[in-house]
Amino acid sequence: MPILSIQARKKRITPHEFRHSFAIISYMNNSDVYAIMRALGHEKIETTIIYLQKIMEREQHVVHQWKDNALGRYI
Repeated sequence: MPILSIQARKKRITPHEFRHSFAIISYMNNSDVYAIMRALGHEKIETTIIYLQKIMEREQHVVHQWKDNALGRYI
């Protein structure tokens, strides 16, 4: 068994980390943000967005980077 997987088993995941992971994995698998909100029991979409903020920012950065590169290459 690889050392990394042994070390990974030693780390305990908190319920909070599990909820964040669930939200991010669901979002990355194209789940609707409102469905994620309901699954997490949030009353407001803003709370769910906080969970997803980093991954959404990362997506926007990639899109902007692609647009800049593509435009420079073809214009």
